[in-house]
Amino acid sequence: SPDLDRLIEKGLRNSPSMAAAHAALIKAKEDLQAVKGSTVFPSVNATVSGARQRTSSNVDLGDSLTYNLYNASVAVSYPLDLFGGGRRQTEIYEALVDYQHFSREAAYLALTANIVTAAITEASLREQIDAVRHMIDLEKEQWKLLVRQWELGAVPKSTVLLQESQLAITQASLPPLEKQLRQTRHALAVLTGDFPAAVTAPSFRLDSLQLPAALPVSLPSSIARQRPDIRASEAMLHQACAAVGVATANLYPQVTLSAGFGFQAVGADL
Repeated sequence: SPDLDRLIEKGLRNSPSMAAAHAALIKAKEDLQAVKGSTVFPSVNATVSGARQRTSSNVDLGDSLTYNLYNASVAVSYPLDLFGGGRRQTEIYEALVDYQHFSREAAYLALTANIVTAAITEASLREQIDAVRHMIDLEKEQWKLLVRQWELGAVPKSTVLLQESQLAITQASLPPLEKQLRQTRHALAVLTGDFPAAVTAPSFRLDSLQLPAALPVSLPSSIARQRPDIRASEAMLHQACAAVGVATANLYPQVTLSAGFGFQAVGADL
């Protein structure tokens, strides 16, 4: 259904859930790059400072000395990942990236499935409403015929009353269907990013939807691994296992290589 395809594309563009899932995935990837940089490359800290100082004349019982003190230094440190704590920490963030990726995929599937389900429900409700209205028209015609027969004395009054009761029951089933149709249309508007009252989605009919010509009788159990919620759970299990590795590595000493270089200069004003 081209109309349904366009509706799904609109829902994906306007969905705040998809935008939030995409932003969470970007954040997880940036966090992973930051952790990789801290474990692979050394950290460098450069310091430049300047100060103006004055000594007290009471120090050497002479005149006070005012001077400028300049300091510049560079410090380099690199933690040695001897027990794998850094590598397992990286695995934690890699698992978080996988989890956010599968969460975004789950949000995509949930949104598209809800839109398609709402469209099919709308088409089904329209067919039901048309069928009920057609039944009402037929039962009205039958009621008119029975009234005419009763007036001519061919049928008893109870037959007419029974037909009136059946007509009222059929008419009473129409408002709930119309209410469900309005609710479904409002749900489609919300799923595509519109307000419920501003329904811009096209009307769907069953004859405009193409179903698969053949459906498989059975499916292999391995297809369950395509479900994003299952794969997201596997990513969280991977994260928990990596966290155990980090905790184990923290039981051992942490060794860090450090080096520093700097100089000082003094400019005195006597």
